[in-house]
Amino acid sequence: MKGPDILKTCALPFRRYGDKITEDQFVYHLSFTLKLAPPSKIRQLLYIAIKEKEIIKVENEYMVPVFQPHILRIPFNYAPTFDFGKEVPQYYS
Repeated sequence: MKGPDILKTCALPFRRYGDKITEDQFVYHLSFTLKLAPPSKIRQLLYIAIKEKEIIKVENEYMVPVFQPHILRIPFNYAPTFDFGKEVPQYYS
């Protein structure tokens, strides 16, 4: 999973809802609004973003980006280049 790709994917919910969002908002936006992957895969992606890549931190019940999601250049029709089925390992069940 490439760094810029995970940054852009994780930036999308923050650009939609603001700089402080819940896990449910993150999952809902990527899974149901953008239809990128099933909720279980989006939760796994969130786990990677928090624990491995450390690009999102948890404050109380909210997810907060460590980067600035609004300055990234993300095309209107952006779709991640990684395969959620193969490149996002099983952390959550």
